[in-house]
Formats: sequence, C-alpha cells, structure tokens
Amino acid sequence: YSNVADAEGNLYIDDGHIYVYNKAGEEIKRITLEERPISLAIGGADKNTLFVTTTKSLYGVKIK
Repeated sequence: YSNVADAEGNLYIDDGHIYVYNKAGEEIKRITLEERPISLAIGGADKNTLFVTTTKSLYGVKIK
C-alpha cells in the first residue's frame, strides 16, 4: 500500500480505492478510479493535486 499526507494532515491510503482520513483518524472521503492505484504523491504548483499511478496510467486528482 502507498500513503501520503497533505498540508492539512489528511492521510491518503491506496488499497483498491484511495481512502482519505483526517487528523482524528476518521474517514472523510473515498476516491475511486477506473484502475487500482499503486503509488501516491502530492504535487502541483499549489500542492493541491494528488498524483496516482496505476499499472497503465497516471491520474491527477484535485484535492482542494
């Protein structure tokens, strides 16, 4: 599994879907893609894009 935290302290975990947890450990969002995620990174000019790799694709998901 891959995981990454954003500037607000939310944790993104890939495990079939991408599960997003806040600082209190509560699930606040679930992101579903067409393909199974392999790795995660946060980037972009404002650090507001979640980049997700799969076996065939690269996704960019706005997180703010």
